[in-house]
Amino acid sequence: MADPNDRDSFRAATRRRFVDDMLGKAREASPQCEWRVMIVDDVTVRVLSSTCGMSDLTAEGVSLVETLGKSREPQSHLEAVYFITPSAESVSRLCDDWANPPKSAGKKGAATEASAMYLKAHVFFSSPLPSAQLAAIKKCKPLVASLATLAELNLEYQTRDQRTFVTGQEYALVDFFGGKSPRDKPEWRREADVCATRITTLLASLKEMPKIRYKSVGPDGVKGGSVAAAVAEKVHRQTTYLANKSGQSLATTCDVLIVDRSVDPIAPIVHEWTYEAMLFDLCEVNHRNGLFKYKIETNKGTQDKEAVLNEQDPLFCELRHEHIAAVLNKLAEKAKEFSAKGSSARLTGDATTGDLKKVVQSLPRFMEAQAKLSTHTSIAAQINSTLTQRNLSDVGRCEEEIVFGEGNSKTIMALLQNFREVASEMEPTDKLRLLLLYAATHPEKFDDAERARWMKATGLTREDMDTVTNLEHLGVRVLKKKSSMGGFNKTTKSKRPVVHQRDSEWDLNRFLPTIHHLARAIDAGTLNPMEYPSLGGENEAPPAMSAKSSPMKPNGGGGGGGGGGGGGGGVAAIAKTPSKSARSRPGGGGVHAPNRGSLGGDHEAPRFDRAGSANDLPSQGAHHGHRRTASNLSASGAGSGVGRRLIVFIVGGVTRGESREAYELSKALGRDVIVGGTEMLKPWDFVNRLAVLGDGRGFAPKKGEDELDLDDIVIDD
Repeated sequence: MADPNDRDSFRAATRRRFVDDMLGKAREASPQCEWRVMIVDDVTVRVLSSTCGMSDLTAEGVSLVETLGKSREPQSHLEAVYFITPSAESVSRLCDDWANPPKSAGKKGAATEASAMYLKAHVFFSSPLPSAQLAAIKKCKPLVASLATLAELNLEYQTRDQRTFVTGQEYALVDFFGGKSPRDKPEWRREADVCATRITTLLASLKEMPKIRYKSVGPDGVKGGSVAAAVAEKVHRQTTYLANKSGQSLATTCDVLIVDRSVDPIAPIVHEWTYEAMLFDLCEVNHRNGLFKYKIETNKGTQDKEAVLNEQDPLFCELRHEHIAAVLNKLAEKAKEFSAKGSSARLTGDATTGDLKKVVQSLPRFMEAQAKLSTHTSIAAQINSTLTQRNLSDVGRCEEEIVFGEGNSKTIMALLQNFREVASEMEPTDKLRLLLLYAATHPEKFDDAERARWMKATGLTREDMDTVTNLEHLGVRVLKKKSSMGGFNKTTKSKRPVVHQRDSEWDLNRFLPTIHHLARAIDAGTLNPMEYPSLGGENEAPPAMSAKSSPMKPNGGGGGGGGGGGGGGGVAAIAKTPSKSARSRPGGGGVHAPNRGSLGGDHEAPRFDRAGSANDLPSQGAHHGHRRTASNLSASGAGSGVGRRLIVFIVGGVTRGESREAYELSKALGRDVIVGGTEMLKPWDFVNRLAVLGDGRGFAPKKGEDELDLDDIVIDD
């Protein structure tokens, strides 16, 4: 295994696997071939597109990317690089390419005799190849005769940024937690196998041998019955098998924590107030490639614009984890700076040739940076407009009061009433999220009568109330429990869950995801071993396993009293964040950068100030465990850390707020921290998953929601 102080960044290591271990091996096998076509299937297209752009592939000699399951024209003059899952379906189609190649179109559309599909085949599997599929390949003599490379790449996860990955199981939350007995469903075991295999391929890419900690107790309270326990055991066996197979040491080199969504049902619901989180919550952004479509007003009218928001955009990287108010401040400052630079760049009448050369050379960089600024100013204006229209600052204050026990049902009722009196009716989606937060933090409040009262007060539907009570599937005690005597049991009522607070200089930014606390506990060596047992490590040698008895099951793809205020708008004025959240109050509109004017809004807005001393807020994270310096971490948070790598995985999906914690923890702990999940959860995705947990029927995506194509790849970085 690799030296923990000599390692690639997470995303760089992934890209290296594609460039060196796949395309590099294809070049070595056929150095005379300049160009190749790449073939991917429904799973690997997402794996590839999450890491590489078409420009990356072109630079490595890939002229065309095609999908295995679609009709393709023969390219007998080109070699083919197959990057596919080892499923029976994909292997069958691979063999069919060579055993039954399609006839090529001749002159005037007439079909000619069938020839070879491609010149040669370089075949790379995303996870270990089962013996049955290997046997099928051996039987296909035309394929064997043209086979230049056959290898297991072990790369079946998708990167989202420098510190975040997903296994691409969009509806795993339903399969793992839906219905009365989800563990008895075949989907449960299948998704657990897929999840474990893809985590294992991540560890293989990073060349890490894990010590695994996992959440033992499931939502039903059964110790060892959690999906996290099942996935952890499978990852342990699979990593051990791969290490034995390759002859690598079994000494652990990184820490892995596997939990499930029940460990923190609040994080996917609460409004996060950082730029990236708000962008994906309030705007339509393609979560796979970061493509954002928006409109701007110009002298020529409304124009459609597109922007790719990823780590190739330095301004996005700078702003992504900043509070939205801080973003607006920075954008206003940058606008002034660009205006000043533009003025200073104007040439005077006595300008020299050298002056002209400098201006011309700097112009492309200046124009590109100015375009980025314009893009993010437009995005910030759109977010600000949504904050204003939905009065989300008032909603956010109410959320904080509910989450931290400073408010109750009366707080929600007061807010609803103030909306009706001063502004307008609250958005149904915001009502439902508020009620979900109330249910998640105030145990055993609901029965049939209470459900009816909330429906009358909020205008929510019976289906919405079912969504709230479906939190029970995640171990949240929503419903009042009856005693054996038939009445409601007052003596064994569930306690309020512990919710951690952030040490923040900004208001509406107090909520701290539970994984922050758990990661710090691992770092400090204080994580409860009874609640979070371990597999592997110095005190427990992994079981020896021969390469013949592989535990890996390759898959075909998998694929989350008082207060209120009324007519506020965007982020409202707060001079200081007190220990008890300030009450909402009627007033103005969008977000303002203090003393700098509004960015892109027609609304007057109160000022948004910093919240004062960090000591004003209790913090779970600031002093939990020991601190290390992190001077050798790069500005982006990538690069090698001082200590062992720490990977936190959430079965059921990871949020943008939890992704942010990987960056914060890396800086605070001096460790390379990576977070992952079965999918990247947007708040409304999570609510939609909750809506169908009770009936166990599975989640039916909207038409076109999950369609696959190559669009994610063809956008250049």
